[in-house]
Amino acid sequence: MSKMIMKSMIVLAVVLLLGSTAMAADVISVNLQGTGAAVGTQTAGAEPAGNWNDYTGTSGSMALVDDDDAATTASFAFSSSGDATAWAGGADIPGDPGSSAMLTGHIYAAAGTTLSGAFTGIPYAKYDLYVYYSSSAVTNTQTFTLRGTATSLNGYEVAGTDTALVESDGTINGNYVVFRGLTAANVTVDATAAAGFVYMNGFQIVVYTPKLALPSPWNGKTNVDPEVTLTWVRPFEATNVTYDVYLQTNTNFVTPVASGQTPESYNPDPDLEYSRTYYWRVDTHAAGLDITGATWTFTTMDAPASYIEGGVISVNFYDDPEGVPVGANEAGVVQVGNWTDWNIKATAAMSALKNEQGNPTTAGGTIAGGADSYAVANGMGNPGDYALIASHWYTAGSSTVALTGIPYAAYDLYVYYNALVNTQSYTIRGTSNSLIGFDDGTADTAFVDSQNGTVAGNYVLFKGLTASDITIDASPVASAYSYFNGFQIVQVWDHDPATGETDVSKDAILTWGNPFDVMDSTYDVYLQKDTPDFGAAAVMGLGVTSYDPDPDLEENNTRYYWQVVIHAMGPNPESPDPNNPVYDVPVDIPSPVWYFNTAARAINPNPANGAVEVHPNAILHWSGLTGLKHDVYFGTDAAAVANADINTAGIYQGRQDVAATSFDPYGTVWMDWSTTYYWRIDEVDEATEPDTINAGYVWSFTTIVPTCPVPPIGDVNNDCLVTLEDLAELAADWYTCGRVPVESCPF
Repeated sequence: MSKMIMKSMIVLAVVLLLGSTAMAADVISVNLQGTGAAVGTQTAGAEPAGNWNDYTGTSGSMALVDDDDAATTASFAFSSSGDATAWAGGADIPGDPGSSAMLTGHIYAAAGTTLSGAFTGIPYAKYDLYVYYSSSAVTNTQTFTLRGTATSLNGYEVAGTDTALVESDGTINGNYVVFRGLTAANVTVDATAAAGFVYMNGFQIVVYTPKLALPSPWNGKTNVDPEVTLTWVRPFEATNVTYDVYLQTNTNFVTPVASGQTPESYNPDPDLEYSRTYYWRVDTHAAGLDITGATWTFTTMDAPASYIEGGVISVNFYDDPEGVPVGANEAGVVQVGNWTDWNIKATAAMSALKNEQGNPTTAGGTIAGGADSYAVANGMGNPGDYALIASHWYTAGSSTVALTGIPYAAYDLYVYYNALVNTQSYTIRGTSNSLIGFDDGTADTAFVDSQNGTVAGNYVLFKGLTASDITIDASPVASAYSYFNGFQIVQVWDHDPATGETDVSKDAILTWGNPFDVMDSTYDVYLQKDTPDFGAAAVMGLGVTSYDPDPDLEENNTRYYWQVVIHAMGPNPESPDPNNPVYDVPVDIPSPVWYFNTAARAINPNPANGAVEVHPNAILHWSGLTGLKHDVYFGTDAAAVANADINTAGIYQGRQDVAATSFDPYGTVWMDWSTTYYWRIDEVDEATEPDTINAGYVWSFTTIVPTCPVPPIGDVNNDCLVTLEDLAELAADWYTCGRVPVESCPF
């Protein structure tokens, strides 16, 4: 059959699908109400729908209505291999009372038993099954299985975090799982838990509709650049297609960030924030077609944490004999020495707080609120960190630390606490900056950012402050006391490559920020390998904050040191108007000495390490070390690739020449679909005897899982093919394949 005929038949199938797409009466929803609230006619669920079937028992069955409140052929029955108990939890999803009600009530039983929800007479030819759960009181991991098949999904839940509906695949904390593309009229879901209890809150049976495919960033991706552009692929044919794009930090989608656009991409403006989890959805609109997209998520990378030398002020609240001084020990998230140990019982005020070089600064502070001190044991292995977390200042009610004379134009503020099972709010007075700190009372073994109370931590971080005088208020939320262990004021001077970074490409471009209140800046850049004792500047008088070394860096696996000196005009302290100073005082400001290491092995894999949905005809690329050849290893067994050498048949793919930095895994034969491959590039120096081998990383990628988003009419065995085995009357559609991508079709 010609590709033209195949394409015409696929288009015909899509047209038939679009003409029959129903936007109502396509959801059946069940709420295991227990002792919780009824959902009733409220809209609820990850697929928003009304007219929920509220099931109040712990056994028995009921007939089901759809979202139009119309009777269906479907019925539901609940059973348990042990005792099942109804209970109400405390879920709260802001702005979504229906979903809150659905998550509040649940049925549960002890670990080792099985809860089963059985559906019969499902009236949809193809559907997705949503299973909701909320563990209510304990951290809980459980497995949901479709009985009679090998299909199972893990759900992972942490108590008290239900502020949104989040899909879980067992790797992220969520409160529902989804079985997609089901076709059986009768299906049973079994829920089991290895520990704790096993839970079920409700279900939705949703008519299958095609969703957009190949999201980038892919669902669940981490370490995403905040300058990312979102892209997607439309896996069906239609004309005059437009998209509504939603992008936010929760799943309560209300207002799109873009409406009615035609490009299959969206570039956030301004750029996204560092260290944030984002949720996004793309809804599709065309003639006779309105499809709500799947919810995808990704997390942006951490911000570069590079700081100017002489730009960290660190204070430990300390009391003798209970507390432990930090002193010259290195401590804190920003590991520096020369801490100021503030004896809070001896004095309520301290001036000339010192920096990490031990030099006094203009900064000082006072404490207020009725102070006492206490010391607790912890598991911090570093003596300085142990001392910082061990002793704290606490008081009944609210307490205050006021800082004055902070000498940095821009800085980050770390506030440390050890609250012994306590939730409290930290606020920078006079601004809207506030953060929640939460501590679970266990012995601290590492520094953990509380991330505004979403995880149990021992510090909160205020970023990008500029005021020279600030006041920090601590107010108890869940107990009677407020706590401070100490703080760090860290001047910010961003730079790339970051200090200590390894595997830096030899064609790297150096970039930096300017955190100072100066005008008309120019920059001298110093760059030297092996030692920070600089000679002449590499370049002088640059008017931009970047430098591209020419020629490129020459040595592999070598430490390079670099420094930037700002030449500018600073504010004149004798300006007539202090609020509008005259910038006529020459200043020269050196950065700290930064360093990085050039690569000791191959880097920059393409496909990227961990990439998914890679096409089976992909060619592998990398950046190698200058002047070295490349040994290529490739296979489907991670351990075999990691342990292979040039004598390992089937894994070792040969030695590439110096100029060759690509490899075609199978030549004219593609890789397999839906398969994870592992590869390694060793850099080889043949100038030594024997050869010097620079062993590479083991990278991986996974090829595309072919899908059939618009099944051909008559495809009863769900293989994306219509054959005489399906329906004789559709013989005209012989071997029609609707698989995506189309080249995955088996002919």
